[in-house]
Amino acid sequence: MAEGGLVIQPPFYMGKTMSAKSTTRALKIKTDEVEKKETPTPAPKPASDVIFESAGQETHEMTIMGVRSRRIADRKLRFTVPAADADRFASHRHIVTGRVVRRG
Repeated sequence: MAEGGLVIQPPFYMGKTMSAKSTTRALKIKTDEVEKKETPTPAPKPASDVIFESAGQETHEMTIMGVRSRRIADRKLRFTVPAADADRFASHRHIVTGRVVRRG
């Protein structure tokens, strides 16, 4: 077995009793590790763009308040508006009358 009459066993076989002091230190180390692993979830970012689309088919592309439209399926128009300007864009006549609607 061991040379020189010295028997070395793993710590879990030694039957060593732990003092209260060593137990609280071990618990403190474990709780510190758990606290370090938990990272706070980042706050959701506000949408950077708001999508407006024409309610029906349009024959021509148009510009509303400096935002150019682009054509999508079914001959509709899509406007991609920065979130900061979305409220002002929503007060435009085409949106108020329903010709252009907010999608997202």
